[in-house]
Amino acid sequence: MKMIVTEDYEEMSLVASHHVLGYITVPRRVNLAVTAGSTPKRMYEHLTAAVKGKAFYDRVHYYNFDEIPFRGQSREGVTISNLRQLFLPRRRSKKRTFTS
Repeated sequence: MKMIVTEDYEEMSLVASHHVLGYITVPRRVNLAVTAGSTPKRMYEHLTAAVKGKAFYDRVHYYNFDEIPFRGQSREGVTISNLRQLFLPRRRSKKRTFTS
């Protein structure tokens, strides 16, 4: 693993989004495990702007790997709810594959 030290949260978010874009911008299916929370929030904003309206990102398949259920409630869990708010609905692509 390579450690990258940045000046601040904004730069870290931008660098992280560039790494993810480098990974998902390939001519094949891509499986990407995503998480929610406050740390990746700004990175998702950068990614949303970069992938919006670009059909070649439709081959990216998103996976939620750390779901937390709401106690005593029968609905989507905490993580997928946060991901839909932070990143997934903003992509606005025609196709979306998401597996939890």
